[in-house]
Amino acid sequence: MSSSDILHALLSNTESSRSGANAKIQKLKEAKSKLNRQIDNYEALAHALTNVKTSTSHSAFKGTRREKFDSNMQQMVSALKSEISNHRSNSRRIDVKITQLEMQADSMDNQISNLIEQIAKLVTD
Repeated sequence: MSSSDILHALLSNTESSRSGANAKIQKLKEAKSKLNRQIDNYEALAHALTNVKTSTSHSAFKGTRREKFDSNMQQMVSALKSEISNHRSNSRRIDVKITQLEMQADSMDNQISNLIEQIAKLVTD
């Protein structure tokens, strides 16, 4: 196997790895977009529940039923806020992974450029 064949094999392997990294980046970006939409939906729901709780008349709706209502609404809002926090944490993890993959892809781009230069030198020599 000649030097040129080895370089071509390395080039092909590196290009394949770069394509894989780019595909992962794209999937992560799509997942993050979906996650951010879910966060927005949860935030809107939490806000709506808080509005319902505060806008419900205290004079017409009181006693143990009101206390149960307030307690249940608070539990739902707390559960939503917990999910929002978890989703934000996951979103940050996705950002870190995207950054890592983009750095790997950039490194592979540099390797590809170097391999192309080496192959060109071999062909012209």
